[in-house]
Amino acid sequence: MTDNTPTRSSPTQRLSRLRPGWICKILLALVAVAGSLAVCELALEMFAPAPSHRSKLSRSIRLKEHRPDSDEINVPSETYLSDTEGLEPGEYRLRTDSDGFIEPSQIHEHADLQIFFLGGSSTECEFVPERQRFPYLAGRSLEKTTALRVNSFNGGNSGNHSMHCNLILLGKIVPRRPDMVVLMECINDLITLTYTGSYWNRSEQRSIIVETSPLELAALRRASPIKGAEALLKLTFPEIYLRCRAARDRFRTSGQGGASDEWASLRNRKLQYDPKQILSEYRRSLEMFCRVCRTYGIEPILMTQPNRCVAEPSPVVRRAFEKSVVGMDFPYDRFRGELAHFNEAIRSVAAEQTVFLIDLERLVPKEASHMYDIVHYNAVGSEFVAKIVAEKLREHLPDPARRADGGRQSAPGS
Repeated sequence: MTDNTPTRSSPTQRLSRLRPGWICKILLALVAVAGSLAVCELALEMFAPAPSHRSKLSRSIRLKEHRPDSDEINVPSETYLSDTEGLEPGEYRLRTDSDGFIEPSQIHEHADLQIFFLGGSSTECEFVPERQRFPYLAGRSLEKTTALRVNSFNGGNSGNHSMHCNLILLGKIVPRRPDMVVLMECINDLITLTYTGSYWNRSEQRSIIVETSPLELAALRRASPIKGAEALLKLTFPEIYLRCRAARDRFRTSGQGGASDEWASLRNRKLQYDPKQILSEYRRSLEMFCRVCRTYGIEPILMTQPNRCVAEPSPVVRRAFEKSVVGMDFPYDRFRGELAHFNEAIRSVAAEQTVFLIDLERLVPKEASHMYDIVHYNAVGSEFVAKIVAEKLREHLPDPARRADGGRQSAPGS
């Protein structure tokens, strides 16, 4: 006897019987619905926001640091290498700890001396092997010559100026109660202040105030839909976003792409700034650094910034400088003079505030043997700076701490 009872198919079997055309139609319908909702939301937010949501813009103070717990390999592009002298091509690893400081950082769980270094890319030393970067190396050298347990932290970040460093100092260094904080900032302050006129500017990378919204509407209103789309992708699909960004960075470092121009909006118009006014702003920022440190029982230390801005620079340095200021009417001799004034301001503030000064600008050779461009150290230069910094700090420590026979009990802050 035949059983005519229909058999129930599984969900998988029913799905397999669907025609491919129907699957495409369903997917297209879902995309259309999602797109329509996004367009409606955008239109409502821009032209008829609800009373309780008239402004979804949020503002915050920028903490310009490396992403905590990151591990990346950086490769100088062919374009970048063409503007350098003696920089070795290859891969340079840059790792950070859970607080965004460049590794190696906290060598000892309980240190006798904790030193934090703040600055821009010259402190960061991106294209120097990680154990040859001067903030790390200075700590190890100081430890050997004093028998102190020393932790030295690298808080450098490309593009940072001294006001960024003041915010980092307040935001994440003060709570760690260090003994010393060493600041080397000069050229980034000069560039920021001459280009924008103030630390409180609208630069997307160097401003103090950061404006954000869920869909980055501020960017869309400034006719920047690409930035809005990027912000939306980052918010909704962070893993896809990070991989897309990594692929973009690899394309740029391959020599086929070019780095974005941070100052594109300033090209082809004359720079307008007041030399006395920007120098005054710079001095106030340095003074703030010294006062904040002392308010919290930290010793501030200032360093001048070495550079290769000589009267007759090498063709590579001259060409790199001219490319960086194209369309800005900023002659090399004027830039060189302003940079000298800013370094002199560091010396002046250090004297007025009775702050210990390490005058690197007068101690580091202005040659390609130590710097591969205007201000960035190669491995030889980084080791040279580390040796100077360690020796100067050792001489500055109280007498018992200078001894190599166990001066740990007299370390500052102990």
